[in-house]
Amino acid sequence: MIAGTMVFEDQALQWQLLDGEIVRYAITEGLKGNCEMVECSWAGFAAAMALAIGSDEMPGASSLYVLAEGAMPKADILRWIP
Repeated sequence: MIAGTMVFEDQALQWQLLDGEIVRYAITEGLKGNCEMVECSWAGFAAAMALAIGSDEMPGASSLYVLAEGAMPKADILRWIP
């Protein structure tokens, strides 16, 4: 099993890689306590991580957004990509 925890400013993200290249993660924001559970593809999650760490100004960012958007939570306040 591969799993991890990441903290971005006021958000905490706990994730795990499931069988079949699916990632399940919980995202919580610390200001109001909003939380959501998301399942997405490993490719989408990896693209979102690259954008969150590397910013939307890195080379190839526009093509990563195509994958990363599918990995974002439904609640806008919980989005974790720029």
